[in-house]
Amino acid sequence: MKGGFIERMYKNLEAELTRNGLTQNDLCKLLNLNKSTISNKMNGIRDFKLIECKKIAIWLNSTIDYLFEIKNN
Repeated sequence: MKGGFIERMYKNLEAELTRNGLTQNDLCKLLNLNKSTISNKMNGIRDFKLIECKKIAIWLNSTIDYLFEIKNN
């Protein structure tokens, strides 16, 4: 945590969603999950399943390594 706030996970995934004009709601539809589950996964509270990562990477024409890269500071 930095400054009392949970640091955002998966910045590359968020950037690609934005770049493609997509939202977390679109991600909900793709993965058939509710908004709170997606929010928890995006914030690192819950883990994405491998199959979910694969679906997202294909959907965004990207790679799992890039989308789910976590940089340790």
